[in-house]
Amino acid sequence: MRKLRDIPKAELHDPEELLERAESLVNSGDPLNARVSVLEAMSALETYANNVIFAALNNKFTPLFVEWLEEKTQKDFDARLSILASVAIGRSIDRQSQFWSDYKWARDVRNKIVHSGKRVSSPDARRVIQTVFGWLTYLGSTIELELSLIGLKKHVEANRISINREEEVISIVRDYYGQTKAASTLTELPFEVITDKRLSAPRGDLILTFGAYRILVETKLIRTTELSNLLGPKIRHHRDGGMTFRQSILNDLIDQVSANIDFIEGIYSEGKIELNLTQGVFVVFVKGGGESPDEYTSVRKYHGGKVLVVLINI
Repeated sequence: MRKLRDIPKAELHDPEELLERAESLVNSGDPLNARVSVLEAMSALETYANNVIFAALNNKFTPLFVEWLEEKTQKDFDARLSILASVAIGRSIDRQSQFWSDYKWARDVRNKIVHSGKRVSSPDARRVIQTVFGWLTYLGSTIELELSLIGLKKHVEANRISINREEEVISIVRDYYGQTKAASTLTELPFEVITDKRLSAPRGDLILTFGAYRILVETKLIRTTELSNLLGPKIRHHRDGGMTFRQSILNDLIDQVSANIDFIEGIYSEGKIELNLTQGVFVVFVKGGGESPDEYTSVRKYHGGKVLVVLINI
């Protein structure tokens, strides 16, 4: 059994670091470097996307099928970024959106450089870098975030880390993500306003930032004996022999996380502070042994991917 201090660092890449060389080139002032910066930026996108997409697919399908997908799309990055990324994320990427149009424009700029030696202006090079940054942050806030949650679950369960108090699960999550540039604790932001009586616990323990995307992370410690109450529907027995069914405690909490996001976002948008909270993550540590129900062996998504839930057995 390992101790809390043995928690590794989450595998979350910083888009700014991935684009550091491209930024350096375009900022050099040398017109020839603008073309190279475009190639660097697009290469960073392709490398990163390929790594996280296929890592995610390996958690969903057999290695043989993933290998087949990789081979079939070897020369079709568009298919990887639209179709395979959609499968990995769990929701489609709109090929009619401005987001996709920006990618196609950046891709065409890169192709013209490679195939016809096209000159590129510094403004166009910066636009390509900004487009790639947008894609890196989107993939980071979706696919890589889910991979990191699976990594945390596997590490804690495999090493049987000893946990006894709610404060320890918060510490684990903060230590895991706190070593990355994406993380900031709620104490670093003026979150005392969340104590509004309309909202009940959980309040949130961490914020992860991926460019324009910010994810509220909340944790909870329960015992195995409480798991059925957490996941199953609430049943109220009436004196006349009738029964009333309500949604599970977990679904109540999921709705609460979603409400917290909307409420916090509303407060700070009115206060002219841009938080851009886009998702919530609910990490539930289950103490007492046993295995997660089949539907919770990986990361579950609710509200169209707005809320992610992972159960970790300790």
